[in-house]
Amino acid sequence: MRRIRNLFLSSDGKKVSLFYSHGTGGKQVHKLAESADTLTFVPTAKKLSIGGERIDKCKNFRLSKLGNKFLLGYERGGKFFNAISDNLNHWKTTIPLTGIKAPGAVAPDFYYDEDRVMYVSDKKTVRIAYSVDLKKWRLLKIELLKVRPGKFDAAEISPAAVFVRDEGLALLYYGWDKQKRLSLGVAFFNKDNPEQLLWRSDLPLWIQDDKEKINPVSLLEWKGSLIFYYEDAKGQLISVFLPAAWYWKNAGHDAGKKILKKSKANPLFGPRPDKPWESVAAFNPTAFQHEGKIYLLYRAVGDENISVIGLATSLDGINIHERLGEPIYIPRASFEGTAGNIDYGTAARYSSGGGWGGCEDPKVVKIGDRVYIVYVAFNGYPETNIALSSIAIKDFINHKWTAWKRPVLITSLDLEHKNPAAIKDYLKDRPWVKDIGIGHKNPAILPEKINGKYVIFHRIWPNIVIDFVDDLDFDGKKFLKGQYMIPARPNMWDSQKIGIGGSPLKIKEGWLVFYNAVDKRDSGKYKIGAMILKHDDPTKVLYRSSRAILEPEEDYENRGHKYGVVFAGGSTIKDGQIFLYYGGSDKYACVATAKLDKFVKMLIEGEAPKMKKVKLD
Repeated sequence: MRRIRNLFLSSDGKKVSLFYSHGTGGKQVHKLAESADTLTFVPTAKKLSIGGERIDKCKNFRLSKLGNKFLLGYERGGKFFNAISDNLNHWKTTIPLTGIKAPGAVAPDFYYDEDRVMYVSDKKTVRIAYSVDLKKWRLLKIELLKVRPGKFDAAEISPAAVFVRDEGLALLYYGWDKQKRLSLGVAFFNKDNPEQLLWRSDLPLWIQDDKEKINPVSLLEWKGSLIFYYEDAKGQLISVFLPAAWYWKNAGHDAGKKILKKSKANPLFGPRPDKPWESVAAFNPTAFQHEGKIYLLYRAVGDENISVIGLATSLDGINIHERLGEPIYIPRASFEGTAGNIDYGTAARYSSGGGWGGCEDPKVVKIGDRVYIVYVAFNGYPETNIALSSIAIKDFINHKWTAWKRPVLITSLDLEHKNPAAIKDYLKDRPWVKDIGIGHKNPAILPEKINGKYVIFHRIWPNIVIDFVDDLDFDGKKFLKGQYMIPARPNMWDSQKIGIGGSPLKIKEGWLVFYNAVDKRDSGKYKIGAMILKHDDPTKVLYRSSRAILEPEEDYENRGHKYGVVFAGGSTIKDGQIFLYYGGSDKYACVATAKLDKFVKMLIEGEAPKMKKVKLD
């Protein structure tokens, strides 16, 4: 039976070379295949030789470039060796190493004083070793990296490859958690002192989805990006594309955070003590544009702790041109607390941003000649639901607030609580719904129809869910069901819960969406991320930020009613600039900006890794 074993890969920037062995019975042949696209490999006539080695007895291959030659490190029989080559397939010299008892990665084309540098692991720690001749290595006792309980690298770590960058030496390493899942981590070391750790990733660059045993093969650069190849349990070679921005641009900082800048004018506005309806908080603004003016609808809480909606406008996206002295939208239905039957005990549990009821966290969208708002309707008991209202744009512009349509609920958890059978049926078809006792929140409407249907987003704990509906004329009897899901991601910055942060923006690459999220490992903070959805199918995520693009770091994001909150409410694009409006610490209205093209580029380059099977023709 013919069996292929993938050994290691290399790249010269024009092609990728795969070194593999195959054989029938006891006979092994070691060969080289080449690819121009990183996926389809064509065998060549070249054969692989490493001196007189039995290559099938070797493992843990590590490849580094040293000037015009290549260095191949590998393990055989518990001992470690280096081989040198100038053509990759024929390795002329095999050098047994001294001082090394574990696999390591050599920094390519790099000297520290007169020494070469290797990072070495004994499974639980990473140490550093130095050598003048690549044969005798001096392994230091100092532990540079250790396994970290509770993280993706909790059980074992092993150096994979080193990349020399302006910011430092980027050590990419394999990590395994307690479930033996393989992942990739990165640590930066000072080039002037390669023993000094500058930064280490808290989250994995990539982690396998299941518990199937897989074997890492190689990490290599390809046209400015990083490709990780691994072998699955069936011997199939899989490639994982990891954009370069993930591991060397702005080390220790997410590139998106550098592109998206908080305005120096922040907070744009906050509560006004002289206005009883917004004396406590003015926050979580949502936005739409009309005839060059940006309209900011925001949640306001006043003396009675009831949420209403206020309005401010801006001509340039930052400076407030006008702010009305009265609310433009107030609670008008019993499900918003107007009947005075608020249960203050449950209100304390379910309300977001404080308050005992009302119209919370509006999201606005202009479709045709109407302005629609969806918001969290809350009367303190028993759960939050989502309500919808609309107004003609001409009435909105002319401040005819009595023209708002009567609000109607578009979700209902009350009915489900009263009917256990309905709850069971509801959960049966929605395995992603973990707890319907959290309430519906975070609604938004897509500004265009998709295949003749309106698209509505909301959150059913802990995920974003999506519904397609024929029209927006809800009657209080039909409700959203959560037909599709965009999930929270285990072991990532958005692992605990996520919710859409306003109506999506249409760009040439798809629908740009900002969303709010909480990390299970940092559950006291709300952070903001971004994703791009497919134009004709917004249930499909094309790109999604690997890290938060905005975090609560400023004073106004921590000194309000709740510590550690940035909460996206809406966004717009004006003159090639993104304006992301958000709430700070459940008290203030804020904005962050970015150049659209640069932001989208960084989001795409920092996308979630894509895995593809490699073909050997």
